[in-house]
Amino acid sequence: MLKQASGICKVVKQKYSLLSYNQITYKLVVGIAYLLCVLLLSLIFWQKPVSPTLSEITFYQCDVENSLVSHKTLNVLLPIADHANNFAEMLCDNKLVSKYYSKVKVTWGGRSELTADELLKEQYQLLWARAESLQGMVLHLDDIYQEVLPSQAVNMFWLSNVDTAQLTPAFLANRVIGLVKDQKSFSSYLVPIASLKQQGFNLSNLSINYYDTYKSLYDAFKRKEVDLIPSGNWFSSFVDLDSYHKIAIGHQLETGELYMAKSIYSLELSCELVLVFSQYNPLFSESEIEFKTSQHCEY
Repeated sequence: MLKQASGICKVVKQKYSLLSYNQITYKLVVGIAYLLCVLLLSLIFWQKPVSPTLSEITFYQCDVENSLVSHKTLNVLLPIADHANNFAEMLCDNKLVSKYYSKVKVTWGGRSELTADELLKEQYQLLWARAESLQGMVLHLDDIYQEVLPSQAVNMFWLSNVDTAQLTPAFLANRVIGLVKDQKSFSSYLVPIASLKQQGFNLSNLSINYYDTYKSLYDAFKRKEVDLIPSGNWFSSFVDLDSYHKIAIGHQLETGELYMAKSIYSLELSCELVLVFSQYNPLFSESEIEFKTSQHCEY
């Protein structure tokens, strides 16, 4: 294609150099010819910008409906991307939120990405995290953030597409295990790794695939790209499967508390945020463990 374009340019130049036009006309025609050649070459080499992949997208932002303020954003931090868009839109549609904010930005990512500086500066007005993780990052966490919803306990298990699945060397010999890459994830890295070690498995002898997000892990399981993944009772709210086999891990996982920055805390707003956060209840609803509600809010 490049050779063809270059050939066209040479032919144009040779053709118009033979014309008996006056000097001004000749220069004008040659200039137009070269401009057409440049445009042709630009079209040949022009490429559309590459769209970001799902793993590169780390936040969702929306404008608050009928906001009474301007240039004020409610920043929320979640450990998972699942349902984050819906959560943000529900906050943007909330009448009480509209009294205080003009935008909502929900960010998600691995727990290792949260820094002490972000906590001290209250970069996030609402965040979902485990108390022990936050307390290990800053002193006097209670002076910065107010807990508005206690952590929920859920049971953990291995999930398999195979009805005869067992945590035995014979079963895992030709099977692929799926985990997330986040080494601070209790549910999809730390707990399952500990489970395998307790069963006497050498991790280097196992076939393990690692995924960027929980969703990509569950999608791989649905495609039967992996044979065994860790999960909690929230699995059915993310993946629609007719049947799957559970193997109990024997571990109760704390999902983390919901915190609100004290600088913007009010009982009315905190209870409203907890109410909107209740859309995540299906993640815990199938658990046999009692769901804990806010001590200060009545619904």
